[in-house]
Amino acid sequence: IDMVRAAVDISHCTDPSLPPFELFWRRQQKVWDGIAGLCLGTAAGLRHCDEDGKPLPQAPSFFSQAEPVFASTIMGRPDVVSWFLDVPH
Repeated sequence: IDMVRAAVDISHCTDPSLPPFELFWRRQQKVWDGIAGLCLGTAAGLRHCDEDGKPLPQAPSFFSQAEPVFASTIMGRPDVVSWFLDVPH
């Protein structure tokens, strides 16, 4: 398989008639299961943090673990993430 030419077509996500992405929340998020989505969300201007509103770990020691896991991951429009962080859960 020639992975060099592999690409993800996300053009359908740019259709303004589609409902907007609001919020993603997950506990025990395996980094390698979600890092691509975090990168795309960051590029799209979405906010990501943990349940305490703190930035997700970025230290090399964290990523050098065999299977790094974020304790929690929240991503979405900045205003929606702020609202969600204020809601008791």
